[in-house]
Amino acid sequence: MIPRTEITLREATPEDSPILARIHADAFRHAWTDGDFASFLSQNGVRALVAFHTGRVTRRAPAGFLLYRQAADDSEVLTLAVLKSYRRRGIAQRLVEETMRRLYHERVATLHLEVEAGNAAAVSLYRKLGFEEVGKRPAYYARDDQPRLPALVMRRDLI
Repeated sequence: MIPRTEITLREATPEDSPILARIHADAFRHAWTDGDFASFLSQNGVRALVAFHTGRVTRRAPAGFLLYRQAADDSEVLTLAVLKSYRRRGIAQRLVEETMRRLYHERVATLHLEVEAGNAAAVSLYRKLGFEEVGKRPAYYARDDQPRLPALVMRRDLI
């Protein structure tokens, strides 16, 4: 676990799209492009938090991000990614906790997300943070030349 003092979070801007695309490509088979992220971040209600490792050895290295959308009193995680070299260090948890904190202060009632059912680490994290399974989408995630995997639809009440 990286000490909290060595991870800084800030809100992303469209200029951060290349960073977000690079992290996303490291985490997912079907990566989103710079243009995808720039488009998302230019939409009303869409925001992202980006995490940087600021340790003694590393000088402000991008480590992960969370992209989310808010509409009225509801919100959803669009994607969450952490570079492979930074996984299992608490970064995803920090990103989700800070997102929930911000949404709570804006009086947003719920946060939804979808996660590949077989992603045990992510499912465990979300359950630890109080998310509950509220649905399932069969054959939702495509995999190269393999059967599609189901998605779990999860929800966390914030207020």
